[in-house]
Amino acid sequence: MTKLDLKNENQIDLCERYLWSLALGAYPNPEVEKKLFSTYKKSSHEIPAKLNETTLLSLASMSYKLRQTIGSVGKEVSQKIERYILEKLRESKGETSFPYLRAIKNLKSQTTIPD
Repeated sequence: MTKLDLKNENQIDLCERYLWSLALGAYPNPEVEKKLFSTYKKSSHEIPAKLNETTLLSLASMSYKLRQTIGSVGKEVSQKIERYILEKLRESKGETSFPYLRAIKNLKSQTTIPD
């Protein structure tokens, strides 16, 4: 994570590939997710739009898998990410809400999407 520079335009493709691999991994590491979420919260306004959405969707997907595999540790991180996404969804208007709606879909949380 220390080498990953989400703000660097020259590293967009590499960052995006890394985020895809995190999102598709079967057993996400909670520490990696915490660090990525912290980095995203601090600098989301500086991250290029394409990478911003990929980061958000990857975090949501990792949260879902973390809840399924790890339990209480995953639940805590997942709840923080879910609250953040819902807060940003409330603040957004029109088309800017689409990434947050997609992230909610990736979360597959019972509190936001009923069965």
